[in-house]
Amino acid sequence: MSSRIPVKHLTALVVDDSELLQSIYGTVLRSYARELEIYTASDGRKALLQLHQHPDTDVIVLDINMPEMNGLEFLRQIRNERAFSATAVILVSTEDKQNDVTRGLAAGANAYVIKPFMPEQIHRALDNVLGANSRGGGVGDEVHARTSGTDGS
Repeated sequence: MSSRIPVKHLTALVVDDSELLQSIYGTVLRSYARELEIYTASDGRKALLQLHQHPDTDVIVLDINMPEMNGLEFLRQIRNERAFSATAVILVSTEDKQNDVTRGLAAGANAYVIKPFMPEQIHRALDNVLGANSRGGGVGDEVHARTSGTDGS
């Protein structure tokens, strides 16, 4: 059981081509924040439209494998846009090899969570990317985080 105190307000963009997973992410995010604004998109192109309509987005929860524009293409594009270069991004994927994780973090993700996941893993990733981890927990083995200024080794 977690004794965490929910974040007061969170604006999130969930990008996944599965409506079921979009719903699951919504439930997980609602348990993380007292007030939640959530926007969804089923591919990277639609996500770009949503992000430009909601530039104050705090965090993006992003799948990799999607039609039209995949998550890595979307991530590379937003990292090249000044307005979104620092927006927190959590990649969530079934791709679980170390080189997949490394590739996602190198593309600009702040954290990488492997599916299937437990809600606590998403909460921990949110704590890390939003700087809200006041409970002293670190990044667990199941949550991979990019560290500024390191080469990843």
